[in-house]
Amino acid sequence: MNVDKKIQEKLNERKWYHRVTAITLVFSLLCAFFVPLDLVIPGFALTNSDLGNGVPYMEEAPLASAPPGAADLTSHINSVTIVAGGQTYSGTSGSELTIEGGAADPLALSIAMTYEFSSKAALADVLNSGFSYYQMDEAIKPNNGYYGSTMVVTDAAWSTTKAAGYYSISETGLIVIHYTDDYIAYLNNSNGMVGTLNFQGRVARNQDEGGDKEFTFGTTEVTIEFDDTKPTISKSGTAQYDGTNRYIDWSITIKNPNGYVDMSQYTLTDTMNGDALDWSTINPTITPSEAVASYNSDGTITFTNPQNPPEYITITYRQNGVSIGNEYDNQVSLTKGDITIPASKKVEIENALDIKKSGTPDYELSEGINGKVQWTIEVSHKSGDSLHNVVVTEQDAVFNASFANLIVTDKVTG
Repeated sequence: MNVDKKIQEKLNERKWYHRVTAITLVFSLLCAFFVPLDLVIPGFALTNSDLGNGVPYMEEAPLASAPPGAADLTSHINSVTIVAGGQTYSGTSGSELTIEGGAADPLALSIAMTYEFSSKAALADVLNSGFSYYQMDEAIKPNNGYYGSTMVVTDAAWSTTKAAGYYSISETGLIVIHYTDDYIAYLNNSNGMVGTLNFQGRVARNQDEGGDKEFTFGTTEVTIEFDDTKPTISKSGTAQYDGTNRYIDWSITIKNPNGYVDMSQYTLTDTMNGDALDWSTINPTITPSEAVASYNSDGTITFTNPQNPPEYITITYRQNGVSIGNEYDNQVSLTKGDITIPASKKVEIENALDIKKSGTPDYELSEGINGKVQWTIEVSHKSGDSLHNVVVTEQDAVFNASFANLIVTDKVTG
Protein backbone atom coordinates (compact mmCIF):
# COMPACT_ATOMS: atom_id res chain seq x y z
CA MET A 1 0.00 0.00 0.00
CA ASN A 2 1.44 3.44 -1.06
CA VAL A 3 0.57 5.50 2.01
CA ASP A 4 2.19 8.76 0.78
CA LYS A 5 0.23 8.64 -2.43
CA LYS A 6 -3.04 8.20 -0.58
CA ILE A 7 -2.30 11.15 1.69
CA GLN A 8 -1.45 13.39 -1.27
CA GLU A 9 -4.71 12.52 -3.00
CA LYS A 10 -6.72 13.36 0.08
CA LEU A 11 -4.94 16.67 0.56
CA ASN A 12 -5.57 17.71 -3.02
CA GLU A 13 -9.28 16.88 -2.92
CA ARG A 14 -10.37 18.23 0.51
CA LYS A 15 -10.36 21.46 2.36
CA TRP A 16 -7.91 22.01 5.24
CA TYR A 17 -10.05 20.43 7.95
CA HIS A 18 -10.69 17.48 5.67
CA ARG A 19 -6.94 17.12 5.30
CA VAL A 20 -6.57 16.80 9.07
CA THR A 21 -9.23 14.11 9.11
CA ALA A 22 -7.46 12.17 6.38
CA ILE A 23 -4.13 12.33 8.17
CA THR A 24 -5.77 11.04 11.39
CA LEU A 25 -7.41 8.17 9.47
CA VAL A 26 -4.16 7.10 7.87
CA PHE A 27 -2.32 7.31 11.20
CA SER A 28 -4.92 4.99 12.69
CA LEU A 29 -4.34 2.51 9.88
CA LEU A 30 -0.61 2.61 10.55
CA CYS A 31 -1.27 1.85 14.25
CA ALA A 32 -3.44 -1.08 13.31
CA PHE A 33 -0.59 -2.62 11.31
CA PHE A 34 2.42 -1.84 13.47
CA VAL A 35 1.34 -1.29 17.17
CA PRO A 36 0.82 -4.40 19.41
CA LEU A 37 -2.82 -4.90 20.33
CA ASP A 38 -2.19 -5.22 24.07
CA LEU A 39 -0.82 -1.65 24.20
CA VAL A 40 -3.93 -0.23 22.60
CA ILE A 41 -6.36 -2.25 24.80
CA PRO A 42 -4.44 -3.14 27.99
CA GLY A 43 -7.33 -5.03 29.61
CA PHE A 44 -7.46 -7.48 26.73
CA ALA A 45 -4.08 -9.09 27.39
CA LEU A 46 -3.06 -7.92 30.89
CA THR A 47 -4.34 -8.47 34.39
CA ASN A 48 -5.30 -5.49 36.53
CA SER A 49 -2.12 -5.89 38.59
CA ASP A 50 -0.11 -5.33 35.38
CA LEU A 51 -1.74 -1.99 34.73
CA GLY A 52 -0.02 -0.16 37.55
CA ASN A 53 -3.23 1.73 38.36
CA GLY A 54 -3.74 0.46 41.92
CA VAL A 55 -6.88 -1.53 41.11
CA PRO A 56 -6.72 -5.01 42.72
CA TYR A 57 -7.93 -8.20 41.15
CA MET A 58 -11.16 -9.37 42.84
CA GLU A 59 -11.44 -13.13 43.20
CA GLU A 60 -14.75 -14.44 41.87
CA ALA A 61 -14.42 -17.49 44.13
CA PRO A 62 -12.00 -18.61 46.88
CA LEU A 63 -8.68 -19.81 45.49
CA ALA A 64 -8.10 -23.53 45.95
CA SER A 65 -4.32 -23.25 45.99
CA ALA A 66 -1.71 -20.59 46.69
CA PRO A 67 -0.37 -18.73 43.62
CA PRO A 68 3.21 -19.63 42.60
CA GLY A 69 5.79 -17.75 44.64
CA ALA A 70 3.28 -16.42 47.20
CA ALA A 71 4.69 -15.61 50.64
CA ASP A 72 3.80 -18.07 53.42
CA LEU A 73 2.35 -16.17 56.40
CA THR A 74 2.71 -18.99 58.95
CA SER A 75 5.82 -17.65 60.70
CA HIS A 76 4.71 -14.04 60.23
CA ILE A 77 1.42 -14.20 62.18
CA ASN A 78 2.43 -12.38 65.35
CA SER A 79 -0.95 -12.29 67.12
CA VAL A 80 -4.43 -13.77 66.98
CA THR A 81 -7.57 -12.65 68.79
CA ILE A 82 -10.49 -15.07 69.03
CA VAL A 83 -13.99 -14.23 70.27
CA ALA A 84 -15.94 -17.28 71.39
CA GLY A 85 -18.98 -17.61 73.63
CA GLY A 86 -18.98 -13.87 74.32
CA GLN A 87 -15.40 -13.96 75.62
CA THR A 88 -12.27 -12.54 73.99
CA TYR A 89 -9.00 -14.47 73.96
CA SER A 90 -5.69 -13.15 72.64
CA GLY A 91 -2.41 -14.91 71.93
CA THR A 92 0.93 -13.92 70.47
CA SER A 93 3.45 -15.79 68.34
CA GLY A 94 4.72 -18.88 70.17
CA SER A 95 2.24 -18.56 73.05
CA GLU A 96 -0.45 -20.91 74.30
CA LEU A 97 -4.10 -19.90 74.19
CA THR A 98 -6.90 -21.69 76.08
CA ILE A 99 -10.54 -21.10 75.13
CA GLU A 100 -13.64 -22.24 76.98
CA GLY A 101 -15.85 -24.11 74.52
CA GLY A 102 -18.55 -25.18 76.97
CA ALA A 103 -21.31 -27.37 75.60
CA ALA A 104 -21.31 -25.81 72.11
CA ASP A 105 -20.75 -28.12 69.18
CA PRO A 106 -19.55 -26.63 66.96
CA LEU A 107 -18.20 -23.51 68.67
CA ALA A 108 -18.59 -20.30 66.63
CA LEU A 109 -15.43 -18.17 66.41
CA SER A 110 -14.60 -14.64 65.28
CA ILE A 111 -10.90 -14.48 64.45
CA ALA A 112 -8.66 -11.45 63.91
CA MET A 113 -5.09 -12.16 62.86
CA THR A 114 -2.16 -9.75 62.56
CA TYR A 115 0.80 -10.59 60.32
CA GLU A 116 4.15 -8.79 60.16
CA PHE A 117 7.18 -8.75 57.88
CA SER A 118 9.95 -7.03 59.84
CA SER A 119 12.28 -6.16 56.96
CA LYS A 120 12.27 -5.49 53.26
CA ALA A 121 14.28 -8.67 52.71
CA ALA A 122 11.48 -10.66 54.34
CA LEU A 123 9.07 -9.09 51.85
CA ALA A 124 10.82 -10.56 48.79
CA ASP A 125 8.10 -13.12 47.98
CA VAL A 126 5.35 -10.55 48.52
CA LEU A 127 7.03 -8.02 46.23
CA ASN A 128 7.78 -10.58 43.53
CA SER A 129 4.38 -12.30 43.46
CA GLY A 130 1.95 -9.76 44.91
CA PHE A 131 0.45 -12.54 47.07
CA SER A 132 0.70 -14.12 50.49
CA TYR A 133 -1.16 -17.12 51.92
CA TYR A 134 -1.85 -19.09 55.08
CA GLN A 135 -3.23 -22.62 55.32
CA MET A 136 -5.27 -22.94 58.52
CA ASP A 137 -5.47 -26.12 60.56
CA GLU A 138 -8.23 -28.43 59.40
CA ALA A 139 -9.90 -28.03 62.81
CA ILE A 140 -11.07 -24.56 61.76
CA LYS A 141 -14.00 -24.52 59.35
CA PRO A 142 -14.40 -20.99 57.90
CA ASN A 143 -17.82 -19.67 57.04
CA ASN A 144 -18.72 -19.36 53.38
CA GLY A 145 -18.51 -16.24 51.22
CA TYR A 146 -14.99 -14.98 51.89
CA TYR A 147 -14.07 -13.51 48.52
CA GLY A 148 -14.78 -10.37 46.50
CA SER A 149 -14.55 -6.63 47.07
CA THR A 150 -15.55 -6.59 50.75
CA MET A 151 -12.74 -8.91 51.92
CA VAL A 152 -10.21 -6.22 52.75
CA VAL A 153 -6.82 -6.31 54.48
CA THR A 154 -5.35 -3.07 55.84
CA ASP A 155 -2.06 -1.56 56.91
CA ALA A 156 -2.61 1.50 59.09
CA ALA A 157 1.00 2.62 58.57
CA TRP A 158 0.23 3.02 54.88
CA SER A 159 -3.39 4.21 54.86
CA THR A 160 -6.39 4.26 57.16
CA THR A 161 -8.83 4.60 54.25
CA LYS A 162 -7.45 2.43 51.46
CA ALA A 163 -7.33 -1.34 51.13
CA ALA A 164 -3.85 -2.82 51.14
CA GLY A 165 -5.25 -5.93 49.50
CA TYR A 166 -8.13 -8.36 49.22
CA TYR A 167 -8.36 -11.90 50.48
CA SER A 168 -10.29 -15.08 49.90
CA ILE A 169 -10.74 -18.11 52.17
CA SER A 170 -11.53 -21.52 50.76
CA GLU A 171 -13.67 -24.13 52.48
CA THR A 172 -10.46 -26.00 53.32
CA GLY A 173 -9.15 -22.96 55.23
CA LEU A 174 -6.70 -21.58 52.67
CA ILE A 175 -6.32 -17.80 53.04
CA VAL A 176 -4.90 -16.01 50.00
CA ILE A 177 -4.19 -12.25 50.04
CA HIS A 178 -3.77 -10.33 46.79
CA TYR A 179 -2.12 -6.96 47.43
CA THR A 180 -2.97 -3.83 45.45
CA ASP A 181 -0.43 -2.29 43.09
CA ASP A 182 -0.42 0.93 45.10
CA TYR A 183 0.42 -1.01 48.23
CA ILE A 184 3.16 -3.02 46.51
CA ALA A 185 4.66 0.28 45.31
CA TYR A 186 4.61 1.50 48.90
CA LEU A 187 6.28 -1.70 50.12
CA ASN A 188 9.08 -1.29 47.61
CA ASN A 189 10.13 1.78 49.56
CA SER A 190 9.44 0.42 53.05
CA ASN A 191 11.27 -1.69 55.60
CA GLY A 192 8.43 -4.16 56.28
CA MET A 193 4.70 -4.34 56.72
CA VAL A 194 1.98 -5.08 59.27
CA GLY A 195 -1.48 -6.19 58.17
CA THR A 196 -4.73 -7.39 59.72
CA LEU A 197 -7.42 -9.79 58.54
CA ASN A 198 -10.75 -10.82 60.07
CA PHE A 199 -13.10 -13.75 59.49
CA GLN A 200 -15.55 -16.06 61.19
CA GLY A 201 -15.61 -19.83 61.44
CA ARG A 202 -16.31 -22.73 63.78
CA VAL A 203 -14.55 -25.58 65.52
CA ALA A 204 -16.23 -28.88 66.38
CA ARG A 205 -15.38 -30.82 69.52
CA ASN A 206 -13.23 -33.92 69.31
CA GLN A 207 -15.15 -37.13 68.86
CA ASP A 208 -14.37 -38.51 72.31
CA GLU A 209 -15.40 -38.15 75.94
CA GLY A 210 -13.26 -35.10 76.68
CA GLY A 211 -14.02 -33.29 73.43
CA ASP A 212 -11.10 -30.83 73.74
CA LYS A 213 -9.70 -29.64 70.41
CA GLU A 214 -6.08 -28.58 69.95
CA PHE A 215 -4.64 -26.83 66.90
CA THR A 216 -2.02 -24.28 65.87
CA PHE A 217 -2.80 -20.86 64.45
CA GLY A 218 0.37 -19.40 63.00
CA THR A 219 2.72 -20.40 65.82
CA THR A 220 0.15 -19.95 68.61
CA GLU A 221 -0.94 -23.21 70.25
CA VAL A 222 -4.71 -23.09 70.77
CA THR A 223 -6.72 -25.42 73.01
CA ILE A 224 -10.51 -25.28 73.13
CA GLU A 225 -11.75 -26.94 76.29
CA PHE A 226 -15.19 -28.39 75.68
CA ASP A 227 -17.40 -29.83 78.40
CA ASP A 228 -16.88 -33.54 78.91
CA THR A 229 -19.49 -35.76 77.32
CA LYS A 230 -21.69 -37.17 80.06
CA PRO A 231 -24.22 -39.98 80.05
CA THR A 232 -27.88 -39.30 80.77
CA ILE A 233 -30.25 -41.44 82.80
CA SER A 234 -34.02 -41.75 82.97
CA LYS A 235 -36.37 -43.83 85.12
CA SER A 236 -39.92 -45.00 84.51
CA GLY A 237 -42.33 -47.22 86.38
CA THR A 238 -45.81 -48.62 85.74
CA ALA A 239 -48.16 -50.23 88.26
CA GLN A 240 -49.61 -53.54 87.11
CA TYR A 241 -52.21 -56.01 88.36
CA ASP A 242 -52.72 -59.42 86.76
CA GLY A 243 -55.82 -60.35 88.78
CA THR A 244 -53.78 -62.07 91.43
CA ASN A 245 -50.55 -60.16 91.96
CA ARG A 246 -49.90 -56.44 92.19
CA TYR A 247 -46.45 -55.15 91.09
CA ILE A 248 -44.52 -52.30 89.47
CA ASP A 249 -42.40 -52.75 86.35
CA TRP A 250 -39.40 -50.42 86.59
CA SER A 251 -37.08 -49.40 83.75
CA ILE A 252 -33.77 -47.51 83.78
CA THR A 253 -32.37 -46.15 80.50
CA ILE A 254 -28.80 -44.88 80.25
CA LYS A 255 -27.71 -43.01 77.15
CA ASN A 256 -24.00 -42.90 76.31
CA PRO A 257 -23.83 -40.30 73.48
CA ASN A 258 -22.17 -41.94 70.47
CA GLY A 259 -20.55 -44.41 72.88
CA TYR A 260 -17.93 -41.76 73.82
CA VAL A 261 -18.17 -42.19 77.60
CA ASP A 262 -16.11 -44.77 79.49
CA MET A 263 -18.97 -46.14 81.57
CA SER A 264 -16.58 -48.19 83.71
CA GLN A 265 -15.82 -44.91 85.50
CA TYR A 266 -19.47 -44.55 86.59
CA THR A 267 -21.48 -46.32 89.30
CA LEU A 268 -25.26 -46.58 89.32
CA THR A 269 -27.11 -46.51 92.64
CA ASP A 270 -30.84 -47.32 92.98
CA THR A 271 -32.94 -46.76 96.10
CA MET A 272 -36.62 -47.35 96.86
CA ASN A 273 -38.18 -45.02 99.42
CA GLY A 274 -34.65 -44.32 100.69
CA ASP A 275 -33.52 -47.93 100.96
CA ALA A 276 -30.90 -49.45 98.68
CA LEU A 277 -32.13 -52.19 96.40
CA ASP A 278 -30.57 -55.61 96.75
CA TRP A 279 -29.85 -56.33 93.11
CA SER A 280 -28.74 -59.87 93.94
CA THR A 281 -32.32 -60.77 94.84
CA ILE A 282 -34.01 -58.76 92.10
CA ASN A 283 -32.28 -60.39 89.11
CA PRO A 284 -32.68 -57.49 86.65
CA THR A 285 -32.75 -57.80 82.88
CA ILE A 286 -29.86 -55.84 81.35
CA THR A 287 -29.49 -55.02 77.66
CA PRO A 288 -26.85 -55.48 76.42
CA SER A 289 -25.73 -57.82 79.17
CA GLU A 290 -22.03 -57.28 78.48
CA ALA A 291 -22.37 -53.58 79.37
CA VAL A 292 -22.65 -54.37 83.10
CA ALA A 293 -19.76 -55.68 85.20
CA SER A 294 -21.72 -56.39 88.39
CA TYR A 295 -24.93 -55.68 90.28
CA ASN A 296 -24.65 -55.76 94.03
CA SER A 297 -26.60 -56.05 97.30
CA ASP A 298 -25.84 -52.41 98.24
CA GLY A 299 -27.97 -51.10 95.34
CA THR A 300 -25.01 -50.37 93.05
CA ILE A 301 -24.31 -51.47 89.50
CA THR A 302 -20.90 -51.17 87.83
CA PHE A 303 -20.22 -51.12 84.12
CA THR A 304 -17.68 -52.35 81.60
CA ASN A 305 -15.92 -50.39 78.86
CA PRO A 306 -16.22 -52.67 75.82
CA GLN A 307 -14.36 -52.02 72.59
CA ASN A 308 -17.60 -50.89 70.91
CA PRO A 309 -19.59 -49.24 73.70
CA PRO A 310 -23.39 -49.29 73.26
CA GLU A 311 -25.17 -45.96 73.07
CA TYR A 312 -28.02 -47.23 75.24
CA ILE A 313 -28.09 -49.50 78.30
CA THR A 314 -31.47 -50.57 79.69
CA ILE A 315 -32.09 -52.18 83.07
CA THR A 316 -35.56 -53.52 83.84
CA TYR A 317 -36.88 -55.29 86.91
CA ARG A 318 -40.14 -56.06 88.69
CA GLN A 319 -41.07 -54.99 92.19
CA ASN A 320 -43.57 -57.39 93.73
CA GLY A 321 -45.66 -57.05 96.87
CA VAL A 322 -46.89 -53.53 96.31
CA SER A 323 -50.31 -52.53 97.61
CA ILE A 324 -53.09 -50.06 96.89
CA GLY A 325 -52.83 -46.71 98.64
CA ASN A 326 -49.03 -46.66 98.81
CA GLU A 327 -46.50 -44.47 96.99
CA TYR A 328 -43.20 -45.84 95.76
CA ASP A 329 -40.40 -43.29 95.34
CA ASN A 330 -37.55 -44.62 93.24
CA GLN A 331 -34.30 -42.63 93.10
CA VAL A 332 -31.45 -43.58 90.78
CA SER A 333 -28.15 -41.86 90.02
CA LEU A 334 -24.91 -42.21 88.08
CA THR A 335 -21.81 -41.02 89.90
CA LYS A 336 -18.19 -40.43 88.90
CA GLY A 337 -16.02 -38.57 91.38
CA ASP A 338 -17.86 -35.32 92.13
CA ILE A 339 -20.23 -35.80 89.17
CA THR A 340 -23.76 -36.97 90.02
CA ILE A 341 -26.45 -37.47 87.38
CA PRO A 342 -29.82 -38.18 89.02
CA ALA A 343 -33.23 -39.43 87.90
CA SER A 344 -36.37 -40.37 89.82
CA LYS A 345 -39.87 -41.69 89.43
CA LYS A 346 -42.79 -41.90 91.85
CA VAL A 347 -45.55 -44.41 91.35
CA GLU A 348 -48.68 -44.11 93.49
CA ILE A 349 -51.06 -47.04 93.41
CA GLU A 350 -54.37 -45.24 93.74
CA ASN A 351 -57.66 -46.92 94.46
CA ALA A 352 -59.38 -44.78 91.87
CA LEU A 353 -60.87 -44.88 88.40
CA ASP A 354 -59.87 -42.77 85.46
CA ILE A 355 -62.44 -41.97 82.77
CA LYS A 356 -62.05 -39.95 79.59
CA LYS A 357 -64.56 -39.06 76.91
CA SER A 358 -64.07 -37.69 73.40
CA GLY A 359 -66.16 -37.32 70.26
CA THR A 360 -65.45 -37.30 66.53
CA PRO A 361 -67.97 -36.01 63.94
CA ASP A 362 -68.67 -38.38 61.10
CA TYR A 363 -67.34 -35.99 58.46
CA GLU A 364 -63.89 -36.58 59.93
CA LEU A 365 -64.39 -40.32 59.55
CA SER A 366 -64.77 -42.46 56.47
CA GLU A 367 -68.55 -42.75 56.94
CA GLY A 368 -69.41 -39.49 55.19
CA ILE A 369 -71.82 -36.88 56.55
CA ASN A 370 -74.83 -38.42 58.31
CA GLY A 371 -75.23 -36.02 61.20
CA LYS A 372 -73.62 -38.43 63.67
CA VAL A 373 -70.86 -38.23 66.26
CA GLN A 374 -68.74 -41.18 67.28
CA TRP A 375 -68.17 -41.01 71.01
CA THR A 376 -65.32 -42.75 72.82
CA ILE A 377 -65.25 -43.44 76.55
CA GLU A 378 -62.01 -44.72 78.08
CA VAL A 379 -62.16 -46.23 81.56
CA SER A 380 -59.18 -47.50 83.57
CA HIS A 381 -58.28 -48.30 87.15
CA LYS A 382 -55.28 -46.27 88.31
CA SER A 383 -54.06 -49.25 90.29
CA GLY A 384 -54.13 -51.44 87.21
CA ASP A 385 -56.95 -53.49 88.76
CA SER A 386 -59.68 -55.17 86.79
CA LEU A 387 -62.78 -53.17 85.85
CA HIS A 388 -64.98 -56.04 87.07
CA ASN A 389 -68.19 -54.67 88.61
CA VAL A 390 -67.38 -51.13 87.43
CA VAL A 391 -70.53 -49.36 86.13
CA VAL A 392 -70.38 -46.48 83.64
CA THR A 393 -73.39 -44.18 83.66
CA GLU A 394 -74.06 -41.66 80.93
CA GLN A 395 -75.28 -38.42 82.48
CA ASP A 396 -76.88 -37.04 79.32
CA ALA A 397 -80.44 -38.40 78.92
CA VAL A 398 -80.09 -38.38 75.13
CA PHE A 399 -77.26 -40.88 75.34
CA ASN A 400 -78.89 -42.77 78.16
CA ALA A 401 -81.91 -43.44 75.98
CA SER A 402 -80.08 -45.78 73.68
CA PHE A 403 -76.69 -47.46 73.45
CA ALA A 404 -77.29 -48.78 69.95
CA ASN A 405 -74.14 -49.75 68.08
CA LEU A 406 -72.13 -49.74 71.32
CA ILE A 407 -68.68 -51.31 70.90
CA VAL A 408 -66.61 -52.27 73.94
CA THR A 409 -62.86 -52.72 73.42
CA ASP A 410 -60.16 -53.80 75.84
CA LYS A 411 -57.21 -51.43 75.15
CA VAL A 412 -54.74 -53.99 76.41
CA THR A 413 -55.92 -56.99 74.41
CA GLY A 414 -57.69 -55.12 71.62
